[in-house]
Amino acid sequence: MVAVLAALLCAQPSLAPAAYAGPGSLSRGEDAHLTWVQRLPQPRGAALLHHARGDEARLGVPRNPAYRLTLVGATYLGWVVAQERQTGTRLYAVQGRRVQEVLRVAWHETPDQFLTGGNTRIVRWSADSSGVTLKLYDAYGTRLLTHTYPGETGQLLRYDGAGVRFALSDRTCLWRTAEDSVTCVDGAAATVRPKPDVAMMRTADGSYGPTSLDDPGTPAWTADVAPRAVSPAGTWVAVVAHTATTASEDLQVRRIADGEIVRTRALTHQTGDEVWWEDDSHLVYTTGVDGKGYVLVRCDVTSGHCERASGYVREYAFSVLGTVRHY
Repeated sequence: MVAVLAALLCAQPSLAPAAYAGPGSLSRGEDAHLTWVQRLPQPRGAALLHHARGDEARLGVPRNPAYRLTLVGATYLGWVVAQERQTGTRLYAVQGRRVQEVLRVAWHETPDQFLTGGNTRIVRWSADSSGVTLKLYDAYGTRLLTHTYPGETGQLLRYDGAGVRFALSDRTCLWRTAEDSVTCVDGAAATVRPKPDVAMMRTADGSYGPTSLDDPGTPAWTADVAPRAVSPAGTWVAVVAHTATTASEDLQVRRIADGEIVRTRALTHQTGDEVWWEDDSHLVYTTGVDGKGYVLVRCDVTSGHCERASGYVREYAFSVLGTVRHY
């Protein structure tokens, strides 16, 4: 891992932070090359699916006066959408005009998290003051496996070809669901990129830094930040850093090799701190503009150029495929 980080450091150009321009003054660029779902104000319950390749389709989810939509993933039954209500979540598989309820669950302290894997499985992450529970379902909502971790805290990370990756209080684990085995390494990761083997691990003082996911060691550097996403080639990491003001936080892009801050943008608390990478040079985040609504913004890490990457929506309603919220 040290050799990989050293090679990245030698290969990267020196980038100076670009002057900040507010999102309202940004020009309109291409739509983000991401797959997301957003609520439509009318009719109540309707949602718009925007595919990464650019086409769009309306999803007919059941009407409900108060909910948040999350694009969980896809199975052979269709796109899986989670509809968060006041005390529970309902999962629907939507394919064309066909809508099938897959799962109905209650939650207490925070909403459960869901991801799909292999077009055939759904994993559910539940966390509260009693601990963590992971449950695996088939595409129809039949429960197959359950793992419980009493007294633990942590977060769901991703569901990829290897299995379900998640972090607990002091370790990062891989649940190989096909064989129902769990293996863990020391250190709790905030975000991981299995290829090319990068994990942003928490250290004893609560800071984070990059190391190997397969064989973690001492991070190459650490910072008091909240890591959000490692770029596809493992060159950059997007992190959130607290500021002196309560009005916003800083979205920073740091170089994995040495932790240098190469770009900074402001994030409003109202829109959260979810960040995604289109490729190794372009990241996308959500922000709000007074009087206009919410919008996706794309930034080029190399040039510092940023542009709007969606239309404005009145509700904070962008849910990007595969996103796990942080609480």
